[in-house]
Amino acid sequence: MEKCTIKAASGFSATEDAQTLRKAMKGLGTDEDAIISVLAYRNTAQRQEIRTAYKTTIPGPPPDLIDDLKSELSGNFERVIVGMMTPTVLYDVQELRRAMKGAGTDEGCLIEILASRMPEEIRRINQTYQLQYGRSLEDDIRSDTSFMFQRVLVSLSAGGRDEGNYLDDALMRQDAQVRQHFWIRWKEPPKPR
Repeated sequence: MEKCTIKAASGFSATEDAQTLRKAMKGLGTDEDAIISVLAYRNTAQRQEIRTAYKTTIPGPPPDLIDDLKSELSGNFERVIVGMMTPTVLYDVQELRRAMKGAGTDEGCLIEILASRMPEEIRRINQTYQLQYGRSLEDDIRSDTSFMFQRVLVSLSAGGRDEGNYLDDALMRQDAQVRQHFWIRWKEPPKPR
């Protein structure tokens, strides 16, 4: 189930958008405004159609839109645009891997992805992670985190959360009290000895 935050553009033509992007990247310099005007106003499905149209309608050897964007853009702008062009599950997988690769762990990234995805999305993330990196997401979480944080992330990565769309006021209050209790204990300065 794909969550869309951008509504489908009316009068959308993947071929026209692909040609606009090609023109924006052809020759000296890059028309970043043209890239933004196309990609920022298309939803995920439309951006994937543009990627396909770019490969099939641009003359010459079949170009890859993401490769061309990477060669024309740089820095955070490149990262955002390439992220927008990457299918959601693959983007999540790449970000999870980045969060655990090398020294240190981007805990915020792990929490943001694993706590905000529905169980079916988590299952697809696990499958894609295994295919992409030849190891399980759970194994990487276990090797990169510890203690209670590890237990929570492993549990979230199992994708077994209840998908019910109901709210229980009593449970929400209880959860808030528990969080407040641990937040206060965590933020308390150490007691002098």
